[in-house]
Amino acid sequence: MDFYRNICTGLGVEISAKKSSMFSQIQEGIKTLYKDRKITPVIILDEAQYLRNDILNDLKILFNFEMDSINMATLILIGQPILNDILSRQIHEALRQRIIVNYLLHGLDKEEMIKYVKDRLKLAGVNQDLFEKNALEAIFACINGSTRKLNNLIEKCLIIGCTDEVNSINSDVVMKAENDINLG
Repeated sequence: MDFYRNICTGLGVEISAKKSSMFSQIQEGIKTLYKDRKITPVIILDEAQYLRNDILNDLKILFNFEMDSINMATLILIGQPILNDILSRQIHEALRQRIIVNYLLHGLDKEEMIKYVKDRLKLAGVNQDLFEKNALEAIFACINGSTRKLNNLIEKCLIIGCTDEVNSINSDVVMKAENDINLG
């Protein structure tokens, strides 16, 4: 119910105590925005891989306007690659058929990762090669292409490097940082 209350709040419609009433209110709110105010609402659900099956089933009903002849709202589901596996299940066939664009971001390759690290350091005012080549190799082996993991590992490397008073980050510092992250 919190999920539907949040959508109601976002659309500026009254929150009802009953799910079926909220469905109607959400659809009416979307129709009003689309038809009267000429606004196509965009609803973005991040970490969608954690949505329960019943909510995914409700989404196909909630965004079904006039037998799908008009798209009055845009729904964007963002999630980890497992979201594709979830949506490929037979139970979600009707929702998957409504997906117009499906995009899978692949992780960073080594060259992209190195450029990313150098660019981020440059933004912070660092103009020297702070990470040794072996450190960058070790980082790439640890992150599996994930920018989030990269940011966490780089931050931990910098903290350890500062604590250990090193002039550059080597693979030993990276391994310490990786161990801290995995144990912490």
